[in-house]
Amino acid sequence: MIVKKQDFIEVTSEKDGSYLASTNIDGILGLAFQECSATNTVPVWYNMMNQDLVQQKVFSIWLKYSNEQDHEEGGAIVFGGFDNAHFRGEHTYVPITYEQFWEFKMEEILLGGIGTGLCVDGCSAIIDSGESYVFGPTDIVTNINKALGADEVGNVDCNKVPSMPTVSLTIGGRVFSLSTRDYISKDNSGGRDCATKFRGSDDDFWTLGYVFMRPYHTIFDFGNKKIGFADAVQDN
Repeated sequence: MIVKKQDFIEVTSEKDGSYLASTNIDGILGLAFQECSATNTVPVWYNMMNQDLVQQKVFSIWLKYSNEQDHEEGGAIVFGGFDNAHFRGEHTYVPITYEQFWEFKMEEILLGGIGTGLCVDGCSAIIDSGESYVFGPTDIVTNINKALGADEVGNVDCNKVPSMPTVSLTIGGRVFSLSTRDYISKDNSGGRDCATKFRGSDDDFWTLGYVFMRPYHTIFDFGNKKIGFADAVQDN
C-alpha cells in the first residue's frame, strides 16, 4: 500500500521530563480523528480512505501478550478490515461519543464479578494503543487499588497476586474481564514487589491501553462511527 503526499511532523524539542524526551522512539502513527492532529494535519488513515486504498473504512488492532522474560512483543494492524484468525466470537459494538479520540461509554466496573457502583452513571473511555496502562480518575483508581489489596498507587505484595480478583468493565452490555495476567506487573528478580497497572490521572475519562487491548481484539469502524471488542486469540 502506497500512501501519496503524506505529511510528517518532526518534533524538535520536548519539555524536560516528558515521555518523548525520555524514551527512544521512532515516531507515532496517529490513528485518532483528524480533530486530534497537530495543525489539522491529515492523518495517514484519512489519506488511505481518500485515496481509495482500503475496501472498508475499518481498521483493527491485535496485540500479543509480551513475554516477560525477553520482552518479546508483537501484533498486527489491519487497514481496511480485520483478520478472523485474531479473534473468536462476535464483536460487541458501541457508538463513538466524541470524534477526537475513539471515545465511548463504559457502564460499570466490577471486582470479582461484583459491581462497585463507581461508574453508575456511565464513564467516558478511550482506547489508546500507545498506552501501556489503564488510566482513570484518581479517586476511583485509588478505591480500586485499595479494594484489590494494593496501596493507593497500586503497589502490592507479589504473594497476594494469586488471590486477587478479576477487574471487569461493562461495555455495550457485555462484561470484559481482566485477570492478574493482564493488570499486574511482576518483579522478575524474585522479589516481593508487584504493582497493578491501574493509574490515576487528572482527566475525567478512562484510557484503556495494552492492559485491555491484549485480551480483546479491537475493530475501529470509522464509516459507522463505532468501535467493537471481541476475545483475542493468543498463541501463548
